[in-house]
Amino acid sequence: MMTSYTLEDRPLPSHDIQVEEARRSKNSSVDIDPEVFRGEYRELVERSPKVIESLVPDQESKEAAINSLIIGSTTSFQQKYPVIERYSNEDYTTMQDTAETLISMAESMSEPERTVYLQAIEARKQEANLIVAMRDYKAATDPIAREVAAQRFMETNITLYGEPDKTTYESLLGEKIANIFHKKRSQSAEIIFQELRNLLPENVIDGTRAQDRFRPSTETMRWMNEVVHGLYDNMLRHVDSYVEAHKSELQIESHDETVIKIQPTHLQDIFRNILTEEFLASSKETEESSQTGDTQGAQAATDWDNTETRSAEKDTGWKIEVTEAKSINVDPDTRHIRIPQDREAMSVNEVKRLVVHEIGVHVLTRMTGGSTNLEPLAQGLAGFNDTQEGLGKAMEHALEGEYQEAGIDHYITAGLAYFDNKDFKGAYDVKWRLKLLESLKPDQTPTQAQIDKAKQWAANTTMRIYRGTDDLPLFKDLCYYNGSKEVWEYLEKICGDDLQLSLLLAGKINTSKKHQRVILESHST
Repeated sequence: MMTSYTLEDRPLPSHDIQVEEARRSKNSSVDIDPEVFRGEYRELVERSPKVIESLVPDQESKEAAINSLIIGSTTSFQQKYPVIERYSNEDYTTMQDTAETLISMAESMSEPERTVYLQAIEARKQEANLIVAMRDYKAATDPIAREVAAQRFMETNITLYGEPDKTTYESLLGEKIANIFHKKRSQSAEIIFQELRNLLPENVIDGTRAQDRFRPSTETMRWMNEVVHGLYDNMLRHVDSYVEAHKSELQIESHDETVIKIQPTHLQDIFRNILTEEFLASSKETEESSQTGDTQGAQAATDWDNTETRSAEKDTGWKIEVTEAKSINVDPDTRHIRIPQDREAMSVNEVKRLVVHEIGVHVLTRMTGGSTNLEPLAQGLAGFNDTQEGLGKAMEHALEGEYQEAGIDHYITAGLAYFDNKDFKGAYDVKWRLKLLESLKPDQTPTQAQIDKAKQWAANTTMRIYRGTDDLPLFKDLCYYNGSKEVWEYLEKICGDDLQLSLLLAGKINTSKKHQRVILESHST
């Protein structure tokens, strides 16, 4: 526990005086009020650049780059990143100064708590270093300066997110190739396959790769399916209620049948309602629902005008926004959920997976971690990201009762860049051919529409790995594959132990015993 401030005969110094004392002392211990420290830590969180937010490109430059790539008028891919461009040296220096002050203040803590904060502070500093390296790389006109920035970027990138494993990369890519290799191909498909062969090393193109990677047992999958429904059915009922209340609005004709498609603004409504009704429902509402049964409870979930009046943002402190974004993002620092405005309409099942992943894992762990005395449990302990994303994916798979490896395409793109030295165009050329050949039926001749669709998909997915620089691979998205594998291996080990599983939802941590100890030694505020 943090050392409490000892009251003496003299008055307690003001927060400002204590902070200034810490800044002057640097390397000496300062007896600091815990609340002052937590306030300074929150300031660091506020000042820290947000990696995901920083990686959103300017829409005009993004569209121009994609169009040029697809029509074949360019061999390079360059976008503008307004947030990265605006990040100033003054902002960077101020954030670093705040971090150094916190390090000085941390001397007054117990060793376990001090370690938690110092590691979290170091992660913040590394994220800022990454943004600065991206900015300097994009702005560099001198080749030497550009190379220095590239080296700084890659070092920080690997420190934060790790690097691909070559054996895993070749196994994932080789398996895709093997599935295509033995498929009967039309003449035009064969030409595209030979083009793909020429773009890749021979050792992954031989068509003999076998899947020998981890899979959870049937028992573990069955247990997790029960867990997910027990945890999230109350949240998921809001999806069905919303669809029932807005059926006429959501129905579209597709291939001679009527299907339900949910737009980003509808997803925003559903998220708002879940946060308001499930996380902040008053005891009176809860009591009334239990007395009148599920029917009235479901009806409450469809009272959208009332929900809007109450304003989920005001009630919960969470802002849910449909905006320019690369993907749905839950920011634990700012309690901000961003939904891409150009995201394709979603099926009911897809929305349920998003509810489980984004709210059931990301929002819930932000709230549970935020109810403790350790601020980093709300925003994430150092090294939490893989587990957090992996847990989200594991919960999605458990909901459907079927294991799937996550993030395979991201991993392959990272491997193409890291091991085969592919630039953006080189990785894109591999990926669209791979995607197209995977989608073709035996002996099918690809249409131009199919080719264009594969190229569009390849441009968007390749962009995720090269974002920030458009030249160098960013390894952040390795978390989906690595995290999912880590979590499922952990679940396999603890199968049936609900208490051990609950620790992963008690804050933003990983599966290590060190992180579990932090949870167990924290206390509720």
